[in-house]
Amino acid sequence: MNTRSTPRSLAIVSSNRGPPTIRRGQCPPYGAGINYYLKSAVSGPVTIAIQDGKGQTIRTLNGAASAGLHRIYWDLRDNASKRVTYRTSPLYAPDIRVGPDGIRESEGGFGTGGGGLAVLQAPGTYTVKLTVGGRDYSQPLRVLKDPHSGGTEADIEAQHRMLLDVRRDLDVAVDAVNGAEMVRGQIAHLMTILDNAELKRAAQELDQKIATVEGTLVELRATGRGQDGVRFGSKLVQKFGYLANGLQSNDFKPTNQQLAVHKDLADRLRASQGQLGEVMNRELGALNDMLRRANMPSIVTAPARRTSSQ
Repeated sequence: MNTRSTPRSLAIVSSNRGPPTIRRGQCPPYGAGINYYLKSAVSGPVTIAIQDGKGQTIRTLNGAASAGLHRIYWDLRDNASKRVTYRTSPLYAPDIRVGPDGIRESEGGFGTGGGGLAVLQAPGTYTVKLTVGGRDYSQPLRVLKDPHSGGTEADIEAQHRMLLDVRRDLDVAVDAVNGAEMVRGQIAHLMTILDNAELKRAAQELDQKIATVEGTLVELRATGRGQDGVRFGSKLVQKFGYLANGLQSNDFKPTNQQLAVHKDLADRLRASQGQLGEVMNRELGALNDMLRRANMPSIVTAPARRTSSQ
């Protein structure tokens, strides 16, 4: 296996103008090229782990297991964060249904509605660990600052620290949405089998209360059709994503405005968490008591996460 130093932000763009010629090549993908050779094919998985300076694995790639020389590219980003998974139909769009696996059917990739943030890594020395047949082979890899960038390595490091904080809060928001969807998905199923009017009314009221708080985190009316971005405003999950994308668009340290926006979003997230926790503890507990008295299974919940600043 061999690696080479690679610039962090320098991308080569090829022109598609003019007729094709035999002299025109194809630019490699952005990132670090990692080459490895297998004398013979292996039956087990081949993995390439990227480790940071602390020895923590930040990205895992799957490689080819056939004999010969192989090349794989790391795009200099870590593993993507969690994604929102909807288990209910959009508000006012019951025709978009949940599939057999309990997940909302995808419309043009709209099965997930937020999250999935992968952070661009800062310049530094990383370790590439190739695992084949239970054996590990390691090589260092240096990520260099783009020489054309106006930012300093200290600027990039400050940006990277803030991105990790933003992603931590984004994960908390996504967990809150997924927890709400888990409960609301079970309530939706209950509504199809309940014949007790009092239980139905209590379940419907709980669903509405959870949806009200969840609606501060994601847009529950969005369908993935038409112009959702024009019809509806962005909610907290999307706003965390926008903030992260703005931070990653250059090599400079976070601005005072970006720091202020993050604080505001984190405060709003804590408020939504508190409201959702109150509904889950009090209202869901009361509904579960009613379900137990009716000899029906209780609704289960996912464990909550705290924001990084708590």
